[in-house]
Amino acid sequence: MNALARFLVICLLLLRCSASAAELGVRSERLRWEWTEFEQSGLNFLSSKLKQDPEGYWVHKGNSFAVRCNVSGRLTAETGRYVQHMVATIPRLLGFPVLSGKQRLTVWVHKTESDFAAAGGNQGRDLVFSRTVAADGGGVAEVHIRADETTPGSGPTELMHAVNLRLLQGEAMRALIKLSANGRTTSAFIGEGCAAYFESWDLREQMPRRVARMAGSTRGGRLRALQTAVIEEGLFCPSLVDAFVEPAESFFGDDAGLKATLAESFVDYLLSSQQTAGRLRSLLYHDPGGSASWMTPLRTLLSLEKKWHDHICKILSMAVYVQKVDIPVSGTPAGNPSVTKLGRYGNTPQMTVCPGERDTYDIGWYEPSARAIHVLKCGADNSKVGEITPEVAGETSALHGFCSVPGEDLYVAGHVKDNEFGNRNAEYWIAGFNSKGNTVFDTRIFGEKNSEEVKSKGYPGKAGSTRLAYNPRTKKVGVYTAHTMKWPDNVRHQAGYISLLSLSGENKTISGWYVSHNFDQRMIVKDGEFYLLAHGDAYPRALVFNKRGADGGKGFSVQYHKIPGESGDNNTWCQTGGVVVMDDKRSAVVFASSNDRESHDVCIKTFDTTGKELESRWLTTYTPGTKGAYPRIAAYGKGLLVAWEQTDGNGPVMQYMLLDGSLKTLQKQTPVADVHVSPWNDMVNLSGGSIVWAAAGMGDAIRVYRIDGQDTMYAHLKAKLAEKTARTAKQSTVPKDGVETKVDAALLKKLLKLSSALALPKQGMRLSKSKASIRLVGVQPDGALEFEAGTGSSRRTATFSFGSLTLLDKAAIVGAIIGNEPDNAVLCAVAGFYLRCAGQHDMARVFFAQAGNVQAKKFRGFFVEQ
Repeated sequence: MNALARFLVICLLLLRCSASAAELGVRSERLRWEWTEFEQSGLNFLSSKLKQDPEGYWVHKGNSFAVRCNVSGRLTAETGRYVQHMVATIPRLLGFPVLSGKQRLTVWVHKTESDFAAAGGNQGRDLVFSRTVAADGGGVAEVHIRADETTPGSGPTELMHAVNLRLLQGEAMRALIKLSANGRTTSAFIGEGCAAYFESWDLREQMPRRVARMAGSTRGGRLRALQTAVIEEGLFCPSLVDAFVEPAESFFGDDAGLKATLAESFVDYLLSSQQTAGRLRSLLYHDPGGSASWMTPLRTLLSLEKKWHDHICKILSMAVYVQKVDIPVSGTPAGNPSVTKLGRYGNTPQMTVCPGERDTYDIGWYEPSARAIHVLKCGADNSKVGEITPEVAGETSALHGFCSVPGEDLYVAGHVKDNEFGNRNAEYWIAGFNSKGNTVFDTRIFGEKNSEEVKSKGYPGKAGSTRLAYNPRTKKVGVYTAHTMKWPDNVRHQAGYISLLSLSGENKTISGWYVSHNFDQRMIVKDGEFYLLAHGDAYPRALVFNKRGADGGKGFSVQYHKIPGESGDNNTWCQTGGVVVMDDKRSAVVFASSNDRESHDVCIKTFDTTGKELESRWLTTYTPGTKGAYPRIAAYGKGLLVAWEQTDGNGPVMQYMLLDGSLKTLQKQTPVADVHVSPWNDMVNLSGGSIVWAAAGMGDAIRVYRIDGQDTMYAHLKAKLAEKTARTAKQSTVPKDGVETKVDAALLKKLLKLSSALALPKQGMRLSKSKASIRLVGVQPDGALEFEAGTGSSRRTATFSFGSLTLLDKAAIVGAIIGNEPDNAVLCAVAGFYLRCAGQHDMARVFFAQAGNVQAKKFRGFFVEQ
């Protein structure tokens, strides 16, 4: 498949997988704009001076712009000041002016759809259009936009209410590019890339920062579309020359927004450094006609293509990407719990991811039909390394905690048994086994007493969950589970249980009764210390954060979210989330609650090493009907990634945010389609920092979700790019039998025709048979080609037979003819044919690109791969 065909196929795949631009959030988040106090004062004065014209439009004119708006005088003034900023910013951004002389930009803001339609607009999703018109001996670029809200706002917010600044900026860029072309040819690819890039530009940035900005764009949909194309569909090497020469009539088709994503990534590359930014103008505009004026930008693009490919890898590595990998297993995992049911209790962790060494990981999982526990061993590349099914944990009703012991051939899993009194699932056992499934130990933790007996512990995970965590400093496994015990009041009450288990199976209870009732458990190990979360509804009635030493001794205990209501009331209206410990030893805890709020929202808090609360921030402010559930947290680079399920009438969608250690936003709330957090268990960090979690896949498979950090993802993408580039370079194509003879005959016929018409090209060319530049001056029917060099007394002549020419000689002759016939698509394709035959694949792509889709497809079809 040729490069252009691959590009178009990928666009179709993107269109299929991404539904619509609106769904992808390409323009889902509006640009923000706030006026300074000084600016507000000036706007108040300006709006009081503006007058309406006979058609009801307030008019504000500047030196190179004008605004006409029939919503309000205040909106006219605000839009005018914004446009003034905009026309001053664009030249600084692009590096060259787009308005000159009497040229100007006029922005129309229409109050109603009928006003918009009367101006020439069509009803549609964006409700914006532009055009250029002649006026006053210069030119005017008009942008017409339909106001979003017809009721004027108040004060400095009216512009944000009424005008979609993202649409305004993008459309203004398109109009100004068209206006400033001045008869030159404009590349749809570069022009649309500039418009897409400017759509997210913050006008408060006085000068462009020469950095890659696309990864920080709020339009995550475009990045996800690009990630899908590159990572999932393999578009590591898109053809820059093919995209550049695509005419506007085909570029702006149904997949225009998806093509614009690639275009924006190229403009993002050009503007990321001062050196490449200077090339933008020459690529955006080039003079029509000429001997081969189209070849100059194409040669430039060819030289930039590899660096652009690397830039795509860079911006994709800077943006969060959730990999989805289905790994087949021998058996059927337990079904995923509902993520829409906001229950007060934790879920028994039927599938648990445990990090190993060098980015490997293990997944402990439960198979209900076989009542068995299994372990899936995974490599750093998410490949299936092996499976373990220990006999010791057979015939259990659940997996009650799992962890592996890195560096040791040992796995630890919690399971249940009936006791001798017939109390079903009352006993809690923790088994240790090796990679062959052989038992190392099997220790009963509690549950041996009759459940009717006072002080009888039993029923692990009851009304809660379980966590096991290995402490490499002490070589002990922390055990933390929910359980029940009968008290003297003859009622079985519920709480948490904490112990330490040696690698030989010896258990030491740390706290036999921790937080009552303890509805959900979390536990991690960092630098040899344990960090635990508890969810209490009575003693205390709060969400609790507890730090313990390596031996289980208390460090601190903090009630980080007090729960209103009566003690022991099982309704807590909140969910335990997770905890991470940052590099500077501060801790971050997430949870969700509707206590004293309109809906169920997600909150994050940070604490110092003593348990003192440092920062607190609610990440969501949902209205009734929409809720945040199952919050999860993991380290991401030097910051934090917080994820949760957003549930409403349309079903759950995972959301995430990136925060720094001070809880400032690095990336705003972003939805991720077809991805869900695990209601069972936590997100975990692998040894290299990647984030992994798992859930039941389709049938006999486990679905692994993985987010790599920037360095890991960039290295992965670069390796894939190098692999794809090397594979492409090794591909060898040869012309089909008889094709070269037919092309030769057609070329000779063309040369004879030009010779008889005295229309042979005048410019010189370099052939393999001549050290100097020579000119073709005559062609004979027998194939004799007459050349000359020099003039006057230094004139020399030579005759070569057509059959003695090399492939590159023929390509040079065709290239000379193209100088007189620059728009001859067939000749461009013939030149590409000879160059490809000669192994000059890059230059062949230049000529095939100029030939256009029809001729390029025809001539590429003359080859077969070896």
